[in-house]
Amino acid sequence: MQDADLVSLLETSRKNNAKAKITGILLHENGSFFQVLEGTQEAVEQLYERILHDNRHTKVVTIIREPIAKRTFGEWTMGFVKLDSQELDEIIGLNDFFAEGSSFTQLGAGRAKKLLAAFRKGRWRSKVKNQSPVQQKDGEKEVSLKSATSHISKISFAFQPIVDVEEHRVIAYEALIRGQKNEDFSNIVPEISEQEWLQFDTSCRAIAISTAARLGLPSDLHLNFMARQVKDARSAIQSTLEAAERNGINLNRIVLEIDQDKLIGDSQHFAQIIEEYRGVGLRVSIDHFGAGRAALKLLEILRPDMIALNIQIVRDIDTNGARQAIVRGVTQTCDDLGIDIVAKDVNSVEEYQWFLDEGITLIQGNLIASPAFEQFPAPQYL
Repeated sequence: MQDADLVSLLETSRKNNAKAKITGILLHENGSFFQVLEGTQEAVEQLYERILHDNRHTKVVTIIREPIAKRTFGEWTMGFVKLDSQELDEIIGLNDFFAEGSSFTQLGAGRAKKLLAAFRKGRWRSKVKNQSPVQQKDGEKEVSLKSATSHISKISFAFQPIVDVEEHRVIAYEALIRGQKNEDFSNIVPEISEQEWLQFDTSCRAIAISTAARLGLPSDLHLNFMARQVKDARSAIQSTLEAAERNGINLNRIVLEIDQDKLIGDSQHFAQIIEEYRGVGLRVSIDHFGAGRAALKLLEILRPDMIALNIQIVRDIDTNGARQAIVRGVTQTCDDLGIDIVAKDVNSVEEYQWFLDEGITLIQGNLIASPAFEQFPAPQYL
């Protein structure tokens, strides 16, 4: 396309998108487009159909399709590159993402910004395509939080920060289950029967949420998702969101940490359930990433907002070339998919420095701050 064609495309798109109440961004560089569209499902799907049948597009690739709690580009029209200043001035509402990088840096943190960063680095040189909509399944049992069992009275929580060490900022606190006297969780779990597990799991998260709210939660809250059966996932998630609302915590501050190897059932079905709740702001993280055989497959199916590296990968990574190679490959994949990486259980300066040198700045571990019982500990920055 010549510059004149691109200007014409932009002007036409802005008019049509305004009528359909679609917002988003369209980037063009060296013959490749990167597009994000936001709007009602019907409006976005209709626009996608027109894009797919436009013979100017080839090699169309879907990167992410998901419900969103709010628009990232609600005040944005189109981003464009390689236009001169006069053309930029003539198009009202044009936002240049690459000129000086000023507009790009003003975007809030989130998947959209990460994906744009990947495009900026030279990846995803193709166009956005639609996937078929996720079909919700009816008839699954809905349960609300029931009265606590005898085990629940034994539970409390410690909290450990997840820190952006580059920005010197706590992004979240993870709730870690403890006994009432700060006992280890393993001393309690063996007493719980399989029949009681769902109630125990949902009750634990409710207690974690109420404890965090009582302490004045200053950031996001990471909660371990311990439901063992995929069929129980919807009711477990719903009860968690209800607990957050009861305690005045915005749903977009909740991150569920999924242990990939402890879920029993169809992972595709689980991903569909997660998809239903993304629209209200729920985020998910794959915990202990790299510990199981299905880790990479789960990235494709679940499309998490972040992953937490398994301790077996983190430990002594500064001296282990194989682990270093694995993490570099995972980093590339996560960059392309807009997924954050958390290095957990970082306990030495050497481990810390290796991750920082690789650009992984989200760190959790005793080196920075140990878990604190019923309080939010301040991190120690190196």
